[in-house]
Amino acid sequence: MAARCNEVPSCPQVTKYRKPPQGFASRRGGFTHPGWETTTCARRALLAGSAHDVRGSAREYFLSLGVAIEEEPRVLNLRDTILRHTEVAPARLCPEIRLHLVTARCPLFRATEDEAARAGLVEPYWAFSWAGGQALARYVLDHPAEFAGRTVLDFGAGGAVEGIAAALASASVLAADIDPMAIEAARLNAALAGVVLETTTCDLVGRVDRAWDVVLAGDVFYGYEMATPLVTWLRALAARGATVLIGDPDRGFLDTTGLVALSRYDAPADNDADGSFLRPTTVYRVTPV
Repeated sequence: MAARCNEVPSCPQVTKYRKPPQGFASRRGGFTHPGWETTTCARRALLAGSAHDVRGSAREYFLSLGVAIEEEPRVLNLRDTILRHTEVAPARLCPEIRLHLVTARCPLFRATEDEAARAGLVEPYWAFSWAGGQALARYVLDHPAEFAGRTVLDFGAGGAVEGIAAALASASVLAADIDPMAIEAARLNAALAGVVLETTTCDLVGRVDRAWDVVLAGDVFYGYEMATPLVTWLRALAARGATVLIGDPDRGFLDTTGLVALSRYDAPADNDADGSFLRPTTVYRVTPV
């Protein structure tokens, strides 16, 4: 039994809150990333009436809070597409966690956007383990007692490296990303780690209920247009009592005023293919204002 995401056919517009940096293609020779954009439900309507399989003891808890949990999609075979075009590789900053990634050895690493789309990969941001997510995952793995037994939201999860780290620390984790393929990748990655994640493609931005003890937001600030509303929402969650942690590699869009720096790591840069390029990345705790 599973609940469907009722927002898919009905919501007028969903804002995409996970966007790789502009100019990434010119550095890596691959996918092009235009500026900030919105994604309408027309794009998500392909999955209306279908959802992702959910297993795990936390399922009923999240459902009781009104978070729509999704089942296996009947429309697109996302899993086969992911497995066909990725390889399993460790996250460089937290090698304890292996992920399905598009690496330099994968043909699609240098594909154009059109070539990737023909292969079934549209904006596959989940296929790369970004610096902010890896820094958060490292922090969680190094401080497991802070997460054990708690309910955790992995916001803008992508491949969910930080959510998997929390699950390894015995947290109950909801991985949220509006991209259905990202959610499928997160579930595949969780299986590699031997943990279970609850998943949803519903847009949770603006919810300030007490659904989560901890909120993890890794590498989600890619423009001023979305940074302000995101920080406002995260501060509201902190004001409600949640521990809100941000992993950010200082792209210049996050106003760190009032944020508490907890730890700093040298994480792989966006154009890193072999561990040669690192960039300082900070884990912050959000304080209510």
